[in-house]
Amino acid sequence: MFLMTLLKDEAKRSPEVYAEALKLGFSDTTVKRALKNIGGYHLDRRAHRLGYWMSLTPDPVLEAVEAEEQKTMAVGASEEL
Repeated sequence: MFLMTLLKDEAKRSPEVYAEALKLGFSDTTVKRALKNIGGYHLDRRAHRLGYWMSLTPDPVLEAVEAEEQKTMAVGASEEL
Protein backbone atom coordinates (compact mmCIF):
# COMPACT_ATOMS: atom_id res chain seq x y z
CA MET A 1 0.00 0.00 0.00
CA PHE A 2 2.89 2.34 0.80
CA LEU A 3 4.36 2.10 -2.72
CA MET A 4 1.01 2.36 -4.43
CA THR A 5 0.29 5.55 -2.51
CA LEU A 6 3.75 7.06 -2.99
CA LEU A 7 3.95 6.31 -6.71
CA LYS A 8 0.32 6.86 -7.70
CA ASP A 9 0.83 10.31 -9.25
CA GLU A 10 4.36 10.15 -10.64
CA ALA A 11 7.63 8.28 -10.74
CA LYS A 12 10.00 8.93 -7.85
CA ARG A 13 13.75 8.62 -7.49
CA SER A 14 14.65 5.32 -5.89
CA PRO A 15 16.71 6.88 -3.06
CA GLU A 16 13.70 9.02 -2.14
CA VAL A 17 11.46 5.95 -2.07
CA TYR A 18 13.95 4.03 0.08
CA ALA A 19 14.27 6.93 2.51
CA GLU A 20 10.50 7.19 2.94
CA ALA A 21 10.22 3.43 3.35
CA LEU A 22 12.94 3.38 6.00
CA LYS A 23 10.94 5.88 8.07
CA LEU A 24 8.20 3.25 8.18
CA GLY A 25 10.61 0.43 8.99
CA PHE A 26 10.81 -1.12 5.50
CA SER A 27 14.21 -2.19 4.15
CA ASP A 28 15.42 -1.65 0.59
CA THR A 29 14.98 -5.37 -0.07
CA THR A 30 11.38 -5.25 1.11
CA VAL A 31 10.69 -2.26 -1.13
CA LYS A 32 12.19 -3.98 -4.18
CA ARG A 33 10.18 -7.13 -3.51
CA ALA A 34 6.98 -5.16 -2.98
CA LEU A 35 7.52 -3.14 -6.16
CA LYS A 36 7.87 -6.35 -8.13
CA ASN A 37 4.80 -7.88 -6.44
CA ILE A 38 2.58 -4.92 -7.38
CA GLY A 39 3.85 -4.86 -10.96
CA GLY A 40 5.94 -1.72 -10.58
CA TYR A 41 9.13 -0.85 -12.39
CA HIS A 42 12.64 0.13 -11.39
CA LEU A 43 13.75 2.44 -14.21
CA ASP A 44 17.41 2.95 -15.07
CA ARG A 45 17.96 6.61 -16.04
CA ARG A 46 21.74 6.59 -15.57
CA ALA A 47 22.24 7.34 -19.27
CA HIS A 48 20.71 10.74 -18.54
CA ARG A 49 22.72 11.04 -15.30
CA LEU A 50 19.48 10.78 -13.33
CA GLY A 51 20.01 7.48 -11.54
CA TYR A 52 17.23 5.05 -10.78
CA TRP A 53 13.51 5.78 -10.51
CA MET A 54 10.49 3.76 -9.44
CA SER A 55 7.19 3.83 -11.26
CA LEU A 56 3.92 1.94 -11.46
CA THR A 57 3.84 2.21 -15.27
CA PRO A 58 6.26 0.52 -17.69
CA ASP A 59 6.94 3.59 -19.81
CA PRO A 60 5.72 6.55 -17.81
CA VAL A 61 5.81 10.11 -18.97
CA LEU A 62 8.52 11.08 -16.54
CA GLU A 63 7.87 14.78 -16.27
CA ALA A 64 10.01 14.83 -13.16
CA VAL A 65 12.89 13.23 -15.06
CA GLU A 66 12.57 15.66 -17.94
CA ALA A 67 12.39 18.62 -15.56
CA GLU A 68 15.42 17.36 -13.65
CA GLU A 69 17.31 16.84 -16.90
CA GLN A 70 16.56 20.40 -18.00
CA LYS A 71 17.57 21.73 -14.58
CA THR A 72 20.82 19.77 -14.74
CA MET A 73 21.61 21.14 -18.18
CA ALA A 74 20.79 24.70 -17.08
CA VAL A 75 22.99 24.43 -14.00
CA GLY A 76 25.81 22.92 -16.07
CA ALA A 77 25.53 25.73 -18.64
CA SER A 78 25.59 28.44 -15.98
CA GLU A 79 28.60 26.88 -14.29
CA GLU A 80 30.55 27.04 -17.53
CA LEU A 81 29.79 30.73 -17.90
